[in-house]
Amino acid sequence: MAGTGALAAASATVPQVAHAIGRQNVLIIGAGLAGLRAGQILKAKGHLVTILEGRNRFGGRCYTSHKWADLPMDLGATWIHESGKGNPMTPIAKALGLRLAADSYDKTTAYEAGDGPLTGADLTYFNTMGDKVRKAMESSGDSDTEMSLMQYTKNKIGYASMDAYDKRLADYWMREIGGYEYAGDTAELSAWYWDNAKEFPGPEVYLPDTGYEPIVNALAQGQDIRLNQIVSKIAYTGTGVTVTTNVGTYTADRVIVTVPLGVLKKNKISFSPALPSAYSTAISKLGMGTGVLNKVVLRFPSVFWPAKDWLAYVPTSAELGKFHDWFNPSPALNGKAVLIGFTAGFYGQQQEALADWQIVDKAMDVLRDMFGDGIPNPTDYQVTRWDQDPFSYGSYSFFATGSTPAMVKTLTTAVSNRVFFAGEHTHPDYPQTTHGAYLSGERAANQILALKA
Repeated sequence: MAGTGALAAASATVPQVAHAIGRQNVLIIGAGLAGLRAGQILKAKGHLVTILEGRNRFGGRCYTSHKWADLPMDLGATWIHESGKGNPMTPIAKALGLRLAADSYDKTTAYEAGDGPLTGADLTYFNTMGDKVRKAMESSGDSDTEMSLMQYTKNKIGYASMDAYDKRLADYWMREIGGYEYAGDTAELSAWYWDNAKEFPGPEVYLPDTGYEPIVNALAQGQDIRLNQIVSKIAYTGTGVTVTTNVGTYTADRVIVTVPLGVLKKNKISFSPALPSAYSTAISKLGMGTGVLNKVVLRFPSVFWPAKDWLAYVPTSAELGKFHDWFNPSPALNGKAVLIGFTAGFYGQQQEALADWQIVDKAMDVLRDMFGDGIPNPTDYQVTRWDQDPFSYGSYSFFATGSTPAMVKTLTTAVSNRVFFAGEHTHPDYPQTTHGAYLSGERAANQILALKA
């Protein structure tokens, strides 16, 4: 069976850890990739594992919508980033027989609000400004004092003396390189640590036929997952843990907390006794939810845009964050006409207050600016609101001003050997990614396996 093969492929990546303790009863809070991977490992080692999930589904921020029966659509995580050697998601996808499609930012066409496609000298100037901004941002770790990535970059490129047009282009690139990649407004990102992550080799790939769902299902196979369990309190002592949900109370030897950082920041789960100050400080200072990355997925009767992977849009300065990026998966969808627009940062967060039709109207305003008033209306759409999601409160974590990599390291250590943390926000090397979440689940499970008592 394909699912069995995928589980075998996944298990092959587990580091060999001495099984030092007897059979444990372990509760896992959250059935995203981190929780599912931790549960998979512990169950395979003979432990009693129960996963409590607040949603009515498992997968967390991996969510494949089936609104369109002929076209599964990932509304959360979409890509296997850096899909080459070392990335654990790739062998699982291959073992499941999933088709991987690559895309590249090198295949991009750029458009400017009110001016159509950028060509010739205009396109060269646009890219030159991008290179200037990117170079400045990449040097931000050299800043003598801590500040936001936006402030550092503005200082570095002489933003204050630029004319209005250059400021507009610089604003676009600061948010394109910062906010769109890190789901936090550039004014919130730490100049010192905003890009403090490692990368695997290989291209960016996505799963056009199935989305992430088969991977989630393979990891969930055979596990005791209890849905609609909203956790409100975790009490821990020297001998065990007690978890309170809207349904009842559970006791166990250990607990792994894999809920997104946004949920922890909202204090939706209380801890008794309170977490040590280093943990509460890390949760408070690390970023999530002050910016966001949302999608509007538009389906059309036919393709009217160029056969490029990405379509870039330079909005006016007053609308920064407004559908900068459009992803074109249509070539991999056997001609199904789909465009995915993104809103990011503060703008993306503010858009969540609008009705779906208002968001679609704004997206169509952009597309008509890019391609003319004669383009067709979408036949259907799907919209995300990750900041309003009570089981996420944001898209993914980032290094906000005032946070440090040491704070992430804090969240990789257990509290009294009873409370363990996992999730993309707890991986020092691969935050913000599905493979970071998956590997953090491995780490938490192996920490429990290595305990002496």
